[in-house]
Amino acid sequence: MTASQGLAKGARTLTPGEYEQAYARLTAVARRSGTRLDADTAHDALVEALAVIGVTAPPAEPPSESRTTGRTADTVTWLLGNDEGAQHGGFVLGRLADGTVPAFVSGHVQYERRFADDSTTYGGTWTGPGPGVPTGPPLALVPGCMCGWRGPDLPYDPAGGRCGNGTCYDGQGVEAHRLWKAHAQAALLAGIPAECEGHLPAVTASA
Repeated sequence: MTASQGLAKGARTLTPGEYEQAYARLTAVARRSGTRLDADTAHDALVEALAVIGVTAPPAEPPSESRTTGRTADTVTWLLGNDEGAQHGGFVLGRLADGTVPAFVSGHVQYERRFADDSTTYGGTWTGPGPGVPTGPPLALVPGCMCGWRGPDLPYDPAGGRCGNGTCYDGQGVEAHRLWKAHAQAALLAGIPAECEGHLPAVTASA
């Protein structure tokens, strides 16, 4: 039996969760080496690497209101980890007035669009390529995590959000971060040995 025959026999398609984990690891390694890959290049590289070992990427999924573990966008906004290597990545999604979270397809995967609350002026911007970028702001911000967690909807006021000394305008994004960080801390504490818990405050202080 040849190597190619063996690969074909063992070929399979990754689950969406497995693909996201592989994609996140690829982009994280690239960043650590000083290289920043754009989304399409990263997806193409991952798909080609998987094909070498007879593994295919999952097909893009259509939007579904019942899907509770939606895919995340490309750039992780916040990271929190512990000494055991566990990591949670947080971000903010935007929910429109019709109740949906807008999405886009990049490479072979569909992503929910994130929304970045601007710290220098009122309002914010949607992430991801066009077409299909919403023309207006979201009705609510939704804190989320790469693990699939979603926080409560936070009503969004494009003309609100002043915080700090009054010169910052991303107070609503800061609140979303606070909720995500509480989730990540609780999840990490629940998953590590008691003797390691003392190391977590130093990690979370920098998140």
